[in-house]
Amino acid sequence: MSKIISKSLNKESLSKKISLRTGLPKSLSLKFVDSLFKAITSILIKNGNFKYKNFGVLKINYKEKRIGRNPKTLKQYIISARKTVTFKSSDKLKKKMNSN
Repeated sequence: MSKIISKSLNKESLSKKISLRTGLPKSLSLKFVDSLFKAITSILIKNGNFKYKNFGVLKINYKEKRIGRNPKTLKQYIISARKTVTFKSSDKLKKKMNSN
C-alpha cells in the first residue's frame, strides 16, 4: 500500500513549477496564475460552472437556509443560504490517478 503525501499547492509553488517547466520568469508565471484563477472565477460566476476537458468540472451549488445545531450545547442556529463550489473529476483524470 502506497503512502499518500498531502502537501498543499499554493500560488507561489504553482507559479514556481510553471516557471521551471516553461522557462518563463517567476514574476510572469505568477501573473499567469493570477489571471488564470481570475478568469475561472469570472466564468463560474457568469455560467455557474467551469469545465476543463479531461480534468473535471467546477460547479456552483446553491444551499438553502437550514437549522444547524451546536453538538456540544445542542443550541440551534439558522445557517443562511449560500453558494458553494464543488469539483467533479473527469473519468480520464480518475484513471490517471489510479494507474500505477
